Amino acid sequence: MKNINEKFLEASKNILEKNLKIFEKPFCDKKVVLVYDTDSKLSRILWEAYAKNIKNYNQQGGFSPLWEIIIFWEIEKEVLKEKLMNLEADSTVILVQSTNFRLDNFRLRLNLKNAWIWCIEHNHLWYIRDWEIENYADAIEYRTPYYIDLSTK
Repeated sequence: MKNINEKFLEASKNILEKNLKIFEKPFCDKKVVLVYDTDSKLSRILWEAYAKNIKNYNQQGGFSPLWEIIIFWEIEKEVLKEKLMNLEADSTVILVQSTNFRLDNFRLRLNLKNAWIWCIEHNHLWYIRDWEIENYADAIEYRTPYYIDLSTK
């Protein structure tokens, strides 16, 4: 049986590889930006899982996309907003947030979508209690083939 860190490591790997396919053409040439905070236990587990997947992939000799990791409270909001909105189409932004990243009235996820920038958002993690963390890991587990099979019946 997998421990909680292994579950999140596998889930985040599958999100990146199987759902977003960031290690394949044409996405491997695009930038990936991980923005996170460490205000909750779950946000710490998640950002570390995403970061570890990139490190593991690089060590295995895989092609690595251009990565940048940003701690939310260490960057000015306007600088972050400009950085994200200036990404090339088909880039990816991963938001791991204990509450939500407020950039004034800026609707971050919607504006990224409209700019054809992929966005993975894990928000309001602060409200998930320690005893619920494993449920969250199970909820983001990769099950796409099952859902495709189920929807075609």
